[in-house]
Amino acid sequence: DNNEKIVDYIKLDRHQLNHSVGRSFDGASEWSIFTESTPGLSNSNQTAYNGYVSAPTFNFDAGFYADAILLEISCDSPGVEIYYTLDGSAPDSGSDYYGYVDSGGVLIPQNSSLVINNTTVVKAVAISQDASFLNSFIETNTYFINEDHSISVISVAGVLVDNLLNGNQIR
Repeated sequence: DNNEKIVDYIKLDRHQLNHSVGRSFDGASEWSIFTESTPGLSNSNQTAYNGYVSAPTFNFDAGFYADAILLEISCDSPGVEIYYTLDGSAPDSGSDYYGYVDSGGVLIPQNSSLVINNTTVVKAVAISQDASFLNSFIETNTYFINEDHSISVISVAGVLVDNLLNGNQIR
C-alpha cells in the first residue's frame, strides 16, 4: 500500500519452467499454479491447478554398485501412473509404463522391479489422473554398475548436454 505495508504475501515453492503462481480467479484467496503466465492480466481464462503430484522415488540411491540391482519405483501421490526411461530421455505417457498408484495410495506395478545390470540413467515421472493436479517433476538417478573409478565422478544427464559441454548455450 502507500504506507509501504505488506498487503499480501506468498512463499513460492519450486515450480516448473514457464509455470506461474497466481490467484485461482480474480479476488480469490486461494493460490494456484498456471501453465501459462498472464502478468498483469486476469487468470479467469486459465486453468488453475492445485499443485504438482509427488515425484517418483527409487528404492536405490544413485551411485556405484558392484552387481546388478533390482530397481523399484514408487510415488507418494494417489491416482498417478508412473512412466520411466532408461536412456536418459525425459519420460512422458508414451514412455515405458511402470505402474499405477490407486486412490488408496497402493502401488500396482506392471512388473515387480527393473533389472539394472549395466550403467544406466533412469528417469521417472508421475502422471496425474486428477485434472486438478499437474504431473510431477522428473526424478533422475544414474546407476554405475561394475564400474571402477579413481577420481570423483559426476553424472550429467539431459537432452541438451552436448550444448552445455560445447558451450553453445550462450549467444
